[in-house]
Amino acid sequence: MITAQAADTTDDESIIHTKEDTPFDTVLVFGEGPIKPILLPEELTPQQFRQLDLYNSDSAVYPEPDFWLMQQPRNLAQLKKIDDQKELSSEEKAQQKKEVLKEWQHKGWYALKRMGRQNAMAAGLALYKGITKEVILTGGRTLSSWTKNHIPQEILETWPSEAELMAEVIVSSYGSLYEKRYGKKIENAIKIETASTNTLENFSYSVNLYPQLHAQDKNIGFISAGHHMKRLRLLAHIFGINIANHYALASQHVLKDAEDEASCEIIDEYNCHDTKEQYQREARWIKALNSPEYLTYWLGYVAEVKKAYVLQKALNKLREKAWKEAGAAALSQVKLNVEEIVKIDVETLAKTDPQKYLYLVSALQQFKKPSLRILP
Repeated sequence: MITAQAADTTDDESIIHTKEDTPFDTVLVFGEGPIKPILLPEELTPQQFRQLDLYNSDSAVYPEPDFWLMQQPRNLAQLKKIDDQKELSSEEKAQQKKEVLKEWQHKGWYALKRMGRQNAMAAGLALYKGITKEVILTGGRTLSSWTKNHIPQEILETWPSEAELMAEVIVSSYGSLYEKRYGKKIENAIKIETASTNTLENFSYSVNLYPQLHAQDKNIGFISAGHHMKRLRLLAHIFGINIANHYALASQHVLKDAEDEASCEIIDEYNCHDTKEQYQREARWIKALNSPEYLTYWLGYVAEVKKAYVLQKALNKLREKAWKEAGAAALSQVKLNVEEIVKIDVETLAKTDPQKYLYLVSALQQFKKPSLRILP
């Protein structure tokens, strides 16, 4: 049994539920970007070597590099084998190497950040143990600024998503075990959302793709890092997801029940610099969801949801004094009047005047623009 110290999740907002006798119908699983480019030793700069050395010396103190250095002998032997083929031209060798690198780039064990791999492993274990009937993996083709500026466009054109990489980890780690236990492919229990680049998009894009997240008779939960749970509960409420009473499956806690300790190393704020920083940043994002002055931080993303009642629920906040005052200033920027908005029945409007409804939605979606979003 893994004994790494876990995050404090005794708060009511972070209840942990892993009993097999009352499984979830669907669990939404969150990626942790950006995706790492796979680099060879000769491609690293001295600064990157230094960054990697520091991280390897103490991952609790130094941040995880935003790249993966491919130095595993078995993998490098693949490239050497290509070089040793005398019948190939230099161009043919280069092309074959590119294909190998592309294959590596689509391996979650290399390209995902540690927290993303951990969430994927927890999701796979939850499927295998029957904690959930299906998982929805959410996360897009995220890029660090270094990747955007240095990785060739031909590689970026086939860049994997966080969701695809998590699926690859789940299938490679639990596929055969799952099929042996249940007699069917684990892929049948995996769904993906590949367009989102932040947590708000994780929600808006996922609920649009998968109606079961809004089903009142479904038991819905989340898998993510422990620090993420309180914010996920707030977002579930905003996006109209009726989550289960015991909704939270912190990946650190799920993996405590893993039998394979070697591949299920638990990381948390005690042994991972990045996770420690994320814990400290959570208060900022929770404040952004709770405070009227930051209404524009999230409202544009709610307007992306195709269910009118979700937008109605969000706009109902404007009937409260503090929210109405903040909303008046915000809505005026997109040529909407708060007094008119609070009187609208959005669901009825969607049915009786679709054109006016689409105008309202389009206006509110403008809050996704950086120039209009107010963050703490």
